[in-house]
Amino acid sequence: MLRDLFGGAMSMAIPDGMTDISVLRQVPDHQEVFANAQTDSSIIVEILESVPQKGLDALAYHYEQVSELNADEHPGYLYTGPLAVPSMAEGAAFVLCGQQEAAKFNEGDHAKNTIVRGQQQPLSAPAQQGCGRAAGGV
Repeated sequence: MLRDLFGGAMSMAIPDGMTDISVLRQVPDHQEVFANAQTDSSIIVEILESVPQKGLDALAYHYEQVSELNADEHPGYLYTGPLAVPSMAEGAAFVLCGQQEAAKFNEGDHAKNTIVRGQQQPLSAPAQQGCGRAAGGV
């Protein structure tokens, strides 16, 4: 189902069965969070700060920061590359999709979950390699 995110600044196809977590608890303004209790899966869309790195280097920087915070010693990239967005100049958008292992909260290493992360610049991603699909711009 296509859902508006960040007050309609972009939209994203969210699988059926996902609940908007903001109706259950407070979610920071820079995040949109959806979860499916039946499958114990979640989708988190987050607006990240601007960094000096450009293109894929900027995506790699953010991805590696999250890997470090999650204490994942072996994060991997599943897909990186340019992204064609009709309303943008060629070479202006990129996608990085990767896989990490992280435990929720303070559950410890024995409870690590496999996480597939898609990060994109701008807010758009292809429906490939498990990264999902988002469309729009801010």
